[in-house]
Amino acid sequence: MDRLGIARALGETADLLALTGEEPFRARAYQRGARVLEALSDADFGRLLAEGRLTTLAGIGRGLAVVIGDLARSGRSSALEQVRGALPGGARELSRIPNLGLKKIRALHQALGVETIAELRAACEAGLAEDKVAALCRIAGAVDKGLFEGAGFAFENRTWTPGAVGCCLLRVEPKPA
Repeated sequence: MDRLGIARALGETADLLALTGEEPFRARAYQRGARVLEALSDADFGRLLAEGRLTTLAGIGRGLAVVIGDLARSGRSSALEQVRGALPGGARELSRIPNLGLKKIRALHQALGVETIAELRAACEAGLAEDKVAALCRIAGAVDKGLFEGAGFAFENRTWTPGAVGCCLLRVEPKPA
């Protein structure tokens, strides 16, 4: 794998680690490593890799140097594969939806079987069974709640349930002083 491909793999690893929220320092290390490789020339990267001196670069520690070496030799990284395996497919893409974190992405994946924004859109446009609509309403209510409460509003929602009339009730009002 070439230098920029390795930088993209490190960036993906950083994004996925950040999405899990479990290892923020490790996520930042992978992101820093990606930026270092992006700024490096191909010639310098090849020379430092061949000489085993990647750790001389600021932001590249021993562990990250091993990952970079693995990616350069085999095009694979056990760290990236491990974090990919721990998340639902498409988690990185779905995380681009504002206020949609890993818990809600997992719920969407489980309820609707979607892995991409396009699949989510297509599932909603095709029409959903009542149980899937109820799951989607619960997820949407949780997203709205975080958004509005984060902006200083009181938020109440009553989520639609199968057999009920209407969709859902949302009440947003300023929080009492």
